[in-house]
Amino acid sequence: MAKLGLEAAVVNKTILGKTAKRFKERKIQLPTFEELSNPSKIPADIVKKLQKVDANEAHPLNLYRINWYNDPNGKGFREVPYSFEAPKAITGVDAKIVIMPGAYFPMVQCHKVLAAYGCLAPRLITGQFDPTTHKAIWPSTGNYCRGGVAVSRIMDCHGVAILPEEMSEERFNWLKKWCLDPKKDIHKTHGCESNVKEIYDKCKELDKDSSNIIFNQFCEFGNAVIHYICTGKAMEKVFTDMRGKNRNLNLRAFTSATGSAGIASDITPGEPIDTTQLGVYRSFSIRLNLEWPRAITAFLKNPFLGTGYSSLGIATDNDFLRSLGEVGMLGTAVFILIFIEIIKKIVRLLRENDKFLRYFSIGTLSLILAFVINGLFIDVFEASKVASLFWMIVGLNLSVRNFK
Repeated sequence: MAKLGLEAAVVNKTILGKTAKRFKERKIQLPTFEELSNPSKIPADIVKKLQKVDANEAHPLNLYRINWYNDPNGKGFREVPYSFEAPKAITGVDAKIVIMPGAYFPMVQCHKVLAAYGCLAPRLITGQFDPTTHKAIWPSTGNYCRGGVAVSRIMDCHGVAILPEEMSEERFNWLKKWCLDPKKDIHKTHGCESNVKEIYDKCKELDKDSSNIIFNQFCEFGNAVIHYICTGKAMEKVFTDMRGKNRNLNLRAFTSATGSAGIASDITPGEPIDTTQLGVYRSFSIRLNLEWPRAITAFLKNPFLGTGYSSLGIATDNDFLRSLGEVGMLGTAVFILIFIEIIKKIVRLLRENDKFLRYFSIGTLSLILAFVINGLFIDVFEASKVASLFWMIVGLNLSVRNFK
C-alpha cells in the first residue's frame, strides 16, 4: 500500500464493498471533510441525535464531533470555534495573542483525533484499508496514538498504539479502556518523549506483517489535508469574527508544531504545490525579503566598519552582503584583497613545468570560482562546514611548491 495516502480514486473495489457493507450493518456513517470544516452542513437529524450521545462515548456519531466548533458548555456546535485571548499580564506584549485549545474534541480532548481521522478515512473510502483483516498502527508519544485508537474503535477497526513506556499513567489507563486487546495492542517502547527512534524501530518491526498498516503522522498526506481544510478554516473563522468587531486588527503570525499542524500544510495562494518547488520558492523569498535587506540595513548603519561579526544572526545566505553588513567596506575590501593575492599566486603556479602542480592549481582556481558563485546564495566562507576544507586545499596549493 502507498505510504502517503495521495490516492484520489478507488484502489480496491472489493475491499471498499466489504467496508461499506460492514459500516451499514453497524450504522457507521463517515462525515466529509467539508462537514467537519463547517458543522452547519451536518444534517439536522444527526445534530439532533448527538444531543443524546456523550462526547467521550465510543459511538459512531462522535465522528461528527471531530471538529473545532464543539460547544464547551453543551453538546451542540458553535458558530465560531472557541478561543480566548491570553492576557497581557502573562504575555507581556500589547499584541493580541489568541489561543484555540483543542480540549473540546471528543474522546481524547485534543485535536490529534482530527489528524487520525484525516489519515484513516481516506484509506477506507479508497479500499486500501480492510477493517476485517488490517490493523491500524498509530505511533506517537501519546496523543496521536490515542486519537488513532479512538477513531479506529468507533469506525470498527482494530487500532494499535505505540508509545514510550515513560509516558503518563493517564495515557496508558485511557488506552487500556479503548484498545480492543490492551495486552497486545499497546506497545511500550524504551524511554520517554524524546526517544522517537525507538518508536519507529517498532514500526519497522510491525511493518513486516502486511496486515499492519502504519499511520505515521509525519508522512501521511491526509494529516496535512484535513488540517488545511478544517484547522485552517477554523482559524480564519476566529480571526474574521474578531476583525468584525475591530477593523484595525491585522493577522501577523501563526504558531504551531509541525506534527500538530499537519506536516507543512501552510501553503498559501500563489505558492507552488510541489514540495521541491515550494522549498526553492520559500528559500529565495526568505533571502529576498528578510536576510538580504537585514544585511543591507546593517551596512547602511555603519558603511565603513559594519555592525560586527555575527551581528546578523546565524545566516544571511549571501557571503558578500554578510561581509558588508558585519565588517563594512573596509573589512570586505581586505577580504577581497586576500582572494586577489591568492589567485595571483596560484596563476603564477600555472607557469611551472610540473604537471601535478599545474593541474592542482587549475583545480584550486575552479574551487575558488565555485565558492565565489556559491557565496552569492550561502554563507559558504564563514558558516559552511566545508569552509575549513576549502582553506586547507588553498593552503596546500600555495605551499606545495615549497615541498618540491
